[in-house]
Amino acid sequence: MPNSPHLDDPVYHHAKRESAWILVTWGIFAAWVIGVSAWLGYGSESDTPIETVLGFPKWVFWGVAVPWFAANLVIITFAWKCMEDDPLSDTTPEAASPPINTTKEDVAHPSGNPKS
Repeated sequence: MPNSPHLDDPVYHHAKRESAWILVTWGIFAAWVIGVSAWLGYGSESDTPIETVLGFPKWVFWGVAVPWFAANLVIITFAWKCMEDDPLSDTTPEAASPPINTTKEDVAHPSGNPKS
């Protein structure tokens, strides 16, 4: 498909780059949650007291709460700094689609009563 029109489209390239970045970020945080939760959540003896951080069990704090807050910060930063707003269509009048055929009876008055 070397002659595909989307290969030269900047919207396609931005979407491809952004989706790859999002998938990599998701993979990193998923590995963090699974790895840290398994490392800190398993292996302790049942008779030992559970260590807590700010009232959370240690594995929940470091394996769920911290990556959740970190992921939110990364996502917000990515949305503000990295994502680009691209026009999805040509905005010239010639490229606009033809208007939908409507009649006076199809158009509702702002008050909700049909025009007469």
